[in-house]
Amino acid sequence: MEYGVYTEKGIELFTPIILFCCSPVRELPEEIQDLNNCLSQLEGYFERNNVSDIVVLNVLTTVLGILKNPKCSGLRSFFYMNESTLGQSRKILLSLCDCVLRLGYYLENESVDQMACKMLRLVFSRKELTMVDTDCSEYIPTLWKLMKFASKFINTNSEAQEKYVSFVLTLCYYKVPCIRYKLLTLCRTGNNLSGQVRKVKTDLSNRLLSQSDPFAKKIKNEEWLNKLAENQNLLFNFITIWMKYTNKLLTEIGYVSWSEVIGYDKIVSFVLHKLQAIDMVNYSTAFKIMVESLLVNQGLLNMMMKTIFSKCSLYDIKSIDKTLEMFAWWINILIRNNKKPFTSGFDFEFFEKAITTMLAMDFLYTSYKCLFMLYNIFQYIPGKSWCDF
Repeated sequence: MEYGVYTEKGIELFTPIILFCCSPVRELPEEIQDLNNCLSQLEGYFERNNVSDIVVLNVLTTVLGILKNPKCSGLRSFFYMNESTLGQSRKILLSLCDCVLRLGYYLENESVDQMACKMLRLVFSRKELTMVDTDCSEYIPTLWKLMKFASKFINTNSEAQEKYVSFVLTLCYYKVPCIRYKLLTLCRTGNNLSGQVRKVKTDLSNRLLSQSDPFAKKIKNEEWLNKLAENQNLLFNFITIWMKYTNKLLTEIGYVSWSEVIGYDKIVSFVLHKLQAIDMVNYSTAFKIMVESLLVNQGLLNMMMKTIFSKCSLYDIKSIDKTLEMFAWWINILIRNNKKPFTSGFDFEFFEKAITTMLAMDFLYTSYKCLFMLYNIFQYIPGKSWCDF
């Protein structure tokens, strides 16, 4: 079997698609060899007990440079000719992760932690480790170590460390059932909004999965996972990365729909519940980004539109202003991503009623905001629906 790997800016396409013309890789790719050399340096420092912050930072800088910018001139992709070579690359990448994790615990240096978080994210984004048909048992032990390392940053204010925690949780969501069950527990809501979201067709019981999960007992008493509920911004960031990562997987696989993703209905219901419950004035930046991430599935625009217009107060200028601005911004996001903002399921009757009700208030500022918003989006509204206005 041939395995395709995109190596410049993360993985974009599924195998066996090859970008640009290049020769098949029968030996280890040059960048994997370079990473192996860096691994040998780090292990040598451990053996000689000569580990210093400056030395480690220099090596990690080199590793980040290799992962971000492959040295192969003009080579933007390659594919392995056999599983043996692919297995060697995986082993080197996982060994590098293990070594960096040991350094993170040994040095207790914030700069090292920051660079380690970036490097670990880049390594585990590579196709060698994220291929859909990969046997995850090969790197589950390393994934567990990533989780333990993430526990250091549960209350972090660092963007790099926060992204690392969210990325690791996203990986564990799909590879470690007991982690998935805990994360979905955090996404429970008091209101039953999940009825509005299409139910998961392959809804396997998370409880049954966790019983057969080898890490179920280990994770049972992990207090830091329970504290995740207290750090709302981190939870929002996790959902943002989870939506993007899941969209990427669905694009690669090609034959799985959103409705078939385990827990998707619960996560969407959680976001819609928060969108409804939190005052618009108090929406944090992390929360807004999380809500915007739902638009990777443009079919959710209708439910998002109904949620914000339903909670809008006609006698509150700020509420009207925020509602119209947010909806127009969502339309712009879809257009920038080359997606149709209005699908066949969009409720134009509800939208028309909401806008005409605002205009009927006969407030000059409200009328101006409504007309300005309509002016910016009217070219994307289907002809018949626009005529109804």
